[in-house]
Amino acid sequence: MRRRLALVVFVLAAIFGAVSWTSAQSAASALEGAWAVQNVSFPKPVNPPLNKPVGLIIFSGRHYAVSGTDASRAGFPQGVTPENATADQIRATWGPVVTEAGTFTVTGNTIKFTRIVAKGPAAMAPGNFIEQTFTINGDNLVLTQTRNQAGPIANPATVRLTRAK
Repeated sequence: MRRRLALVVFVLAAIFGAVSWTSAQSAASALEGAWAVQNVSFPKPVNPPLNKPVGLIIFSGRHYAVSGTDASRAGFPQGVTPENATADQIRATWGPVVTEAGTFTVTGNTIKFTRIVAKGPAAMAPGNFIEQTFTINGDNLVLTQTRNQAGPIANPATVRLTRAK
């Protein structure tokens, strides 16, 4: 029994080790790791404006996860919880939050993100994606939206990030 368990553990370790090694080899990308949002800008002003954007993008293998918000967004007043908040209070607090995760592919300097899960259900609809161009300079990453499933983005965001330490 002990030998069989040791064999199973060894085989699983070999499989997962090979998968990790293969992923690391195929994804030996400079994108790999965590990136902290420093700035978000738009060619034309947006309403409401982003005052203090904060967020994190994590790239691992061919998967990504994004979480971010405007740090200056309203919080619940004292004594108010999500359970007893009004609809307007909930929208003011949670509306600016962005969260999604999925897969990505890189072609040249373009990343195509395909969402598997997102805060907004529409973002997970079949065929939805977003493409962004990117540049990496040391520990700095710049992403600029270019298009999504509906076509070119009219007022594309440019996100400046630094490698999270």
